[in-house]
Amino acid sequence: MLLLVLVLGAIARFWWVIAAALAVAVIAAVLWKFVGWLDRRLDARDAQRAPARAELAALAARAEQQNALFLAGDDRGVYGDYPRADLTDDAADPAARRSRQHPRVQHQAE
Repeated sequence: MLLLVLVLGAIARFWWVIAAALAVAVIAAVLWKFVGWLDRRLDARDAQRAPARAELAALAARAEQQNALFLAGDDRGVYGDYPRADLTDDAADPAARRSRQHPRVQHQAE
């Protein structure tokens, strides 16, 4: 009985300390849940952006390759996978032009 009176007396005297400790515990639990949710959300966003990031990395690698070719004096550094335009006199002749074009290019009959 004495113990019960002492506990109730301590609760009555220090109720504000108990309430503050309970509030801190609730805030910590809410923050813990929020951080977990935020971590999952950021992981999902990173997974969603991964294909675009890979595409940009491939584009940057291709640009670096073309820059190295350009610095080496190779025409592929300027024109890429496309053939360089021939500006000679016979360029006006469609038959001569067709014979020099890139093999991947498909032509329509004229």
